[in-house]
Amino acid sequence: MSWRYRFALILSATMFSCLDSAKVTTTGEGDVPGNDEKSDTPTPTPTVDAASGGAPDLPNCGSQNFAVTTTQIGANVMLVLDRSDSMTQKVGTETKWDALKASVHTLFAAQTSAIDWGLALFPRESAPSCTPGLVNVPIGPGNSSTILGNLDPMMSVSSQSGGNATTLGLGTPTGPTLKAVSDNGKLDDLTRENVVILMTDGQPGCTDNPVQLVTNIISGLYARTPSVRTFVIGLGSGTSSSPGALNAWANAGHTALTGTTQYYQANDVTQLTSALSAIVGSLASCTYMLDTAPSDPSLLTAYLNGTSVTMNSADGFSYNAGMQSIVFSGASCAQIQSDATSQVQILYGCSGGTIN
Repeated sequence: MSWRYRFALILSATMFSCLDSAKVTTTGEGDVPGNDEKSDTPTPTPTVDAASGGAPDLPNCGSQNFAVTTTQIGANVMLVLDRSDSMTQKVGTETKWDALKASVHTLFAAQTSAIDWGLALFPRESAPSCTPGLVNVPIGPGNSSTILGNLDPMMSVSSQSGGNATTLGLGTPTGPTLKAVSDNGKLDDLTRENVVILMTDGQPGCTDNPVQLVTNIISGLYARTPSVRTFVIGLGSGTSSSPGALNAWANAGHTALTGTTQYYQANDVTQLTSALSAIVGSLASCTYMLDTAPSDPSLLTAYLNGTSVTMNSADGFSYNAGMQSIVFSGASCAQIQSDATSQVQILYGCSGGTIN
């Protein structure tokens, strides 16, 4: 039995009752044909330690029993990047645009082959002010060098100063660019996670009611089949001083974090790199499919090595209704990836705390 298959068995998880025993269904990865296993052995009834934050179980605790497959789910990711004139401003010791390029280089250097990338830049290069961006690089495997080839020649110099195709542009047509991505981004693969990562340094413009337009388009992406989640990264003081719009977009994209700032705020290249790493780290190897959709996803509880993980937090887990999957993020995902003995348990309708 390969290490990969053993790892799949270890990370298999089952929705089980807090009050009764339940069968555990284990699904192995496809690299060991014929070795899918099912056990009829009841699992011990877990209890929750009240001292660790547990609470009495809800009436419907354990009312559903779902197997979780552990085959790695690939992802299609469209980077939608702001190349407007304000990206020439500095964060720390470098311009926002140079920080963005450096972070994308770092991201691709550590990337997983399970992710296929695409790129859309706004505003469009060599075009009048406020011209919406197009899909510069269609989503596909092995695209990192092509994407960097598009980014690297663009200097962090104002178009008003340089006036050539390698400088940055005027206007922030965020909404119309996302509309182009929605129409032509090929984020329609039913077998993979489909994601947009929007990075911008300020409020959108160039259209009537631009903030609401962006919110509507992001909501429409999530409402599609398959659902497309949108992660939002704000770069610099232009977003941190007025987070309302980006919070709304993160909520519309079903990627909102807890707290006052619900998107990923980055004020220097280190924070931007960390934000990208946290987002991308959650997309493939930390995504687990449920056989059946829970009737109320808010009653899901996840445990990592016996300790509950916070729902909808940067280092916790979330439920993706479109993919019918559990997604671990940040530190939780990193722990799963780095420790082959990690044990993931998913409970439905049960209280949190430490499993005894």
